[in-house]
Amino acid sequence: MEIKNNTKINLKEAEVKNNVIETYSKDMVKILEMDKDGLIQKIIHEEEERENEHKNTSHLSKRNKIFMFIGIFLIVASVSGVLFYVITKDDGVVDVAPQFASIIFLDKSSVLDINKLPKNAVLKGVWTEAQNTKVKLSGVEGIYITEEGKGIGFQRFMTLFKNNLPNYNPAYISENFLLGVVNNNSFENLDLKHKLTTDVLEELQIELNEMNSKRQTVLLEGEPLVLNNSSFFKTGTAEFVDIDAKSRAKTTISEFLDTVDFATSKVKVVGTYSVERPTKKNNAIAEARKKVGLEILNEVLDEKYSAEEIAQIVIEASAKGVSIKDSYSEEEIKALAPEEVTQIIDEAQGVQYFVEAKTKGKTILTAPTEEQKKLEQEIEDVKKEIKEIEAFKKSNTNIVVNTKDPFILIKTRSFSDVFPIFRAWENKIFTDLHGFFGIDITRETNYLLTKDWQDGIIQNKNARILYDKDGRIIFMYVFIDENNVLITNTEKTTEEIILRIAGSKVRK
Repeated sequence: MEIKNNTKINLKEAEVKNNVIETYSKDMVKILEMDKDGLIQKIIHEEEERENEHKNTSHLSKRNKIFMFIGIFLIVASVSGVLFYVITKDDGVVDVAPQFASIIFLDKSSVLDINKLPKNAVLKGVWTEAQNTKVKLSGVEGIYITEEGKGIGFQRFMTLFKNNLPNYNPAYISENFLLGVVNNNSFENLDLKHKLTTDVLEELQIELNEMNSKRQTVLLEGEPLVLNNSSFFKTGTAEFVDIDAKSRAKTTISEFLDTVDFATSKVKVVGTYSVERPTKKNNAIAEARKKVGLEILNEVLDEKYSAEEIAQIVIEASAKGVSIKDSYSEEEIKALAPEEVTQIIDEAQGVQYFVEAKTKGKTILTAPTEEQKKLEQEIEDVKKEIKEIEAFKKSNTNIVVNTKDPFILIKTRSFSDVFPIFRAWENKIFTDLHGFFGIDITRETNYLLTKDWQDGIIQNKNARILYDKDGRIIFMYVFIDENNVLITNTEKTTEEIILRIAGSKVRK
């Protein structure tokens, strides 16, 4: 009986299992039969889209291969371009405006290129810049010197004018120093200034006289007046050297004609070229100069004389070559320097004016050079300055005047480090720095080269001072504090710099 019961139970369990499987299959069939909206088709469609998308994003697809090749090409081209630029680029440096750290507060600053300063006269160039300052009254202008676009330090500045400062430990004196000028309003005895300015005028006039003696032409009987190549015409042409040359030529010819007796004279105009400079254009140059010479002569005649006077004179014109051998022997020419030979050749050719008659000896100056013009202007400026000083002196010997006083402010490690250095430098300071303070070494001032310096107190500061024979300060160096030494020529400048150094310390 027990066996039968067990069998029945197992059959029932099997029947249940079969029913479950059968039910699941039927359910699946029912789902497929109920798929009215095409669910299976959607699944199949989505699967196809996924497969297509996979193909499109695959690196093996044809289109993606093309994109890959293009990308690689662009990367290679970019890298090649960068490498080409790096290899071939110009290593030149772009100039940047120099930056300076000012030691004190400045009302104005200026930059001077060392190449624009007079050769062997750097300090005089700085002095000129200081005197031309437009800084306000009681204002301070800093003057920075540059070399190849970079500011120079103290050591380089000192070597520019071959100074005699003793050798020192570079740690004692900072490279950061300051050149400058203070526009002072101070009482000043003008006697010294008047004397120094008068001495300068005398020296300039001597220099101008020497220049004029080299360009004087003494016109004697039978000798030609020459409008030469060096003063009037451009080399190898019949063109004037500048717009004023024609006017100068007319003035010279006018002076020449003053020596001529029209009733008994014949004037010859000759255009010339240099035999020492043979070219195919020489004849044409001479003809052109002859033409210019006639034109100028006729213009002067028309402006200066009546028709009746002009009718009395006979004028002839020609063209020819001239040689320096006509005036100099072979030995004399060999003894000349090349530049002297060039000058003589230039002076021999141009336009010649001869007069066939007796003429009175007359000195005629050829056209002044640019250097002579500058010197003449400088003389006029000095004369004007002397007149102003004399006008001031008439009213009062000691008067209020504006002075533009230069200074050098030097940073040091300590007083004890640099005091022996400056003491050793004293016997050469005037020699080294006289140009910076606008003082020329003349017969009247050369005693200062060997004059002893004296101890002094300036604005309650220790100083060493160089006085002239009348007891006036020429210049001095003042120990402002432990780390600042000031070289200047007036107490007013010292006072202003002391105030500015103190102000800088307060701000810090």
